[in-house]
Amino acid sequence: MEREAVAPTSFGNMVAVPHPITPVTENTFWTVCTLQRPIQWHDQQMVQFICLLNIKKGSRGDLDQMFKKLIAITENKAYIQQLIKSNTPEELIAFLKR
Repeated sequence: MEREAVAPTSFGNMVAVPHPITPVTENTFWTVCTLQRPIQWHDQQMVQFICLLNIKKGSRGDLDQMFKKLIAITENKAYIQQLIKSNTPEELIAFLKR
């Protein structure tokens, strides 16, 4: 909630990318969630694909590729719709690895 108060993490296109203000994990990774029905996020924005961004604490490494992939996903409406329609975790992961 503190992070959302600083700046909303919903980006339109049914996507939210919440993340902590300060990195707190031991590794950098994504936690993804698709919802059967959209939910209201911030300022009436509807969200159905959530990608929790976890950045390794003290990370100074090159995260460029990860951010490029995330931007490519969030900006592509057709891609988001395919992710939302995934029926199994394996299907979702396979689609994300493309």
